Amino acid sequence: QVTRESLNAVGFNAPEDLPRNFYEAIGCSSCAYTGYRGRIGLHEVMPIDNALSAMVLQRASAADIEKEAVDQGMRTLRRDGWLKVAQGLTTIPEILRVVS
Repeated sequence: QVTRESLNAVGFNAPEDLPRNFYEAIGCSSCAYTGYRGRIGLHEVMPIDNALSAMVLQRASAADIEKEAVDQGMRTLRRDGWLKVAQGLTTIPEILRVVS
């Protein structure tokens, strides 16, 4: 059973509208017993505006730049993965494997 607490324990800041269903990868001959068919990308895109550009030029830390970018709406790789879990496109173990 997936609970808000178990999701928070693995780094997923569970939203209030927690999905009702989570999927588990179960293999078959069509997917070579992996539970996955095809590929889906996880994306992290950081548009650079003047504020972020200035931070880079001033040699701000990567953590500070990331915080500013997230504050401006950037979706991190992990967050994109969790959104795909919530949409039923992938599983929690696969996201943890890829973005650990």
